[in-house]
Amino acid sequence: MAQQSSQPERLKPNRYVLKLKHATVTYDVTAIDGKPHLTYQVLEGPASRTFIGDQIRIQESAIGTLVTVTLEAIPDDKATLLTLLLPVINLVGTTEQDFATLGVTTTERSSIAGPSLVNGVVQTYREKKVEGKAQFVET
Repeated sequence: MAQQSSQPERLKPNRYVLKLKHATVTYDVTAIDGKPHLTYQVLEGPASRTFIGDQIRIQESAIGTLVTVTLEAIPDDKATLLTLLLPVINLVGTTEQDFATLGVTTTERSSIAGPSLVNGVVQTYREKKVEGKAQFVET
């Protein structure tokens, strides 16, 4: 008679709630419509932005998943991007796990002809410490 394994089920998070200094970000890997959703909520003030589907750029890397959205785009001036680094997390015996990671705000200078014609440094970065919760949420 074969013994059944009593190891708890290993779940992958499908929601991340992240606290930045001046904002809260909620990222759903796949929402009810089958697309990723990311909400950026400024803590003081009414500013809230929701990004859906291809407005969110997701890239797997050797150090985790990079999730990027464009917070602001001013033609012939600059774009501001927010990138969150999400580590691999296995939820074992729980549906929630606290974690710490990094967020990077990138400012990319541009011109009417595109960033390739900007003189000097085109991209600058500001790093942010991020505290978060990775969750598995039934949908």
